[in-house]
Amino acid sequence: RKRLSAIYAPDILALLRPAPVPAAFDRLAHAAKRDHDVLATLLLAPLAVTTGETRAVVREACVRLGFDRQWRRALESRRWWIRADAARALGAILDTQSVDPILALLGDDHEEVRAAAVDALGSLEDPRALPALTALLSTPSRHQRARVVETIRRFGDAAVPALIDRAAVAPHDRVTVAELLGLVRTTRRSEE
Repeated sequence: RKRLSAIYAPDILALLRPAPVPAAFDRLAHAAKRDHDVLATLLLAPLAVTTGETRAVVREACVRLGFDRQWRRALESRRWWIRADAARALGAILDTQSVDPILALLGDDHEEVRAAAVDALGSLEDPRALPALTALLSTPSRHQRARVVETIRRFGDAAVPALIDRAAVAPHDRVTVAELLGLVRTTRRSEE
């Protein structure tokens, strides 16, 4: 892995420059399939500390290399760690085609996969995920509930209708919903 990382790192860095080097895309596109895991790791690493144009460049590279399709297929893997990694990767590159399959992972048997799905949905910020996320406010796992609260908070004002709906159908979640409404810092006024 170190040797392959050293080989591909210059092309990855060339992509991340303010003016990406188009030839770097071409060189990466010709990488051997067996090296794709290393390439994916190198491409995703900068997304942990940056956003904006870098994310767009990384997303384009992942799409051109077919990683997005590979990760969508991996969401159905029998191995939990592969499902979890795929969900995180798709969230990191903001792959909106993956919202529905990632939503399905919220009911996965493995806790780490469910956590990865929540994180990915938080990155994607697709309003279709809000009803499923607010339903998780009742989860018995304190760590998962904290992750869900943080994810919903990221939606900002878009989360308000789903939170109000959740309070109406789940009275036991009203305190959590009220606290969360304060966290989203909405300027919206209640019509009631």
